[in-house]
Amino acid sequence: MPRATSVRAVLRVAVLALAVGLMPIAASAQLFKSEDADARRAIIELRARIAEVEQAAQARYAEAMAAASQSGAQARAQMAAQFKELLAEEVRQFGTT
Repeated sequence: MPRATSVRAVLRVAVLALAVGLMPIAASAQLFKSEDADARRAIIELRARIAEVEQAAQARYAEAMAAASQSGAQARAQMAAQFKELLAEEVRQFGTT
């Protein structure tokens, strides 16, 4: 029986050595898992921030377009008024000659 005991002892030592040897691998796997979760969280936060920036940019663009449209309307109205004044002046000058 001494042989069976020594084989069991060797097997126990081998299993223990294997378990101890795999501990760093398991720990690094857990570290990667934690880093993956952090990376995913960062990506989600970045996507949310990009969406906020895009919405703000679209709002500013809409405001700028509305302002430009209003400015264009004001310019057209001003030009129409000036045209009417010039036309009235021409009619007065034509009527006096």
